[in-house]
Amino acid sequence: MVDSTLYLLRSDGMLFRTTWQDGPHGEVVQMDPGFPAGIDVEGLGYDPIQGTLLLGIKDFQESTVVNASTIKGWVHWDLKKPAPDEQICGLSRTALREGILQHMDKGNKAHLLEWLDQRDDQYPLGPSGLAFHPVTHEIWMISARGKLLLVFDASGNYQRIYVLNSSILPQPEGIAFNQRGDLFISSEGKKGVPGRIAVYKNVK
Repeated sequence: MVDSTLYLLRSDGMLFRTTWQDGPHGEVVQMDPGFPAGIDVEGLGYDPIQGTLLLGIKDFQESTVVNASTIKGWVHWDLKKPAPDEQICGLSRTALREGILQHMDKGNKAHLLEWLDQRDDQYPLGPSGLAFHPVTHEIWMISARGKLLLVFDASGNYQRIYVLNSSILPQPEGIAFNQRGDLFISSEGKKGVPGRIAVYKNVK
């Protein structure tokens, strides 16, 4: 939601827009960002500082998007422009490996490195949600693959990484903040665990 405009994202990258006044109000407009066929877009956020939508790129075919072979993350869409920025913000496989080595404890480190290297020809990270932190102005991204939470500064530079508790969030797919900076992460139900929303209070 941006002011009184509601944006909805479909997995093929198609975006829909309508006015919201205690419910949908007016025409639903379809917005085509012009992504190539085969792209899988998951995660929609908004950066109020830059005034841009954040569209998470989960998967893509090789050679269809700038930096697609090396970067997983999101693109910005300044809605005053006809199409999103082609430059992907996020991190490379090499940068993720470095983050795991630097910031993970021994147990999680071994598990995540094994996950990262399970297929040499595929970068397994898959962004599933994006949110703008209203207090720190950071961009927070979750990946259901690997059960990861990654934090970037306002310019999109990687800052830190966390492993989500899979017994609480077996399939983390949604992320949001309230205005005081409390974090909400939703998980789909999986293997007998019901769908749920975990709340992490901002104590700073």
